[in-house]
Amino acid sequence: MEAELAMLVESGVAALGGLMVTDAYTRLRPRLSNLMRRRSEGQQVQAIEEVDRLRRELMDAQRQGGESAERAIRDSLRTQLRQVIEADPDAASELAALIRELQSELCYAKQSSVTFAGNTFHGPVQGSGVQNISM
Repeated sequence: MEAELAMLVESGVAALGGLMVTDAYTRLRPRLSNLMRRRSEGQQVQAIEEVDRLRRELMDAQRQGGESAERAIRDSLRTQLRQVIEADPDAASELAALIRELQSELCYAKQSSVTFAGNTFHGPVQGSGVQNISM
């Protein structure tokens, strides 16, 4: 059981950490707030304020390329998720449901493609990713 919870928390850190730095956070925040409310009384407001702070720090770390700072922030998020589940074991099912919902957004946020076929360009074309040129 402990291994399953650890895997759930890791999935939560990956999904939440990925979406915290995107515009999806505005939709994520109320659900995350509800999850954090499961902590002991008096820490509810503190918990979501801490998550907001972690988001700001994570965004700053990504802008500055600070991998060690990013790791530390994700560790802090991991600790918070564990505390929520320890305070209320039923929160595990809520976290699992949130992760399932977020995984589709996370996949969508990371995937994009543009295909040009049979085109002639007479100027610069900007994009990112893999370029395949066939003649």
